[in-house]
Amino acid sequence: MDGGLPEHIAYPISDCYIRHAMRLTDLTKFQELNLAVMHDLTFAVHDYLYGKASPCVRICCEYVMSHLHDRITLNTLAEISHRTPHYVSDLFQKELGIRPTEFIRKKKLEYAENILISTDLSVTEISDLLAFPGPSAFIQYFKAMYGVTPGEYRTTSLPSY
Repeated sequence: MDGGLPEHIAYPISDCYIRHAMRLTDLTKFQELNLAVMHDLTFAVHDYLYGKASPCVRICCEYVMSHLHDRITLNTLAEISHRTPHYVSDLFQKELGIRPTEFIRKKKLEYAENILISTDLSVTEISDLLAFPGPSAFIQYFKAMYGVTPGEYRTTSLPSY
């Protein structure tokens, strides 16, 4: 719901996964389920938020969401949508209120947030996994978005048992 998904969509998805999680006894299976939940909720938010976008923006958003592990450029989005980079950038600004590079970075950082909470991957590994220019750039972008470094976020966000 924090991502913009209405309750009538988010709750049934989460309820289904909670029921399934309660039956699991294997930690590996639970981690796999956690990734499936992130995937399904991410795409539900995507579908809800971008369903009314133009075909060009929707194609670009879908590409970004399915290529978070790759280096994505404005030129790439222009190529897959058969438009010019300038057109794609202006259309994103008009329809979503942000430029494509900001959108890409935001989606990668949102994914990184979930990785920090659900895995023990290092900051460098996450930076590499999500194709950031380097760990320092990842840390800088993460801090700008969340107000803390990835390491601080992981420390303060993990439940203490």
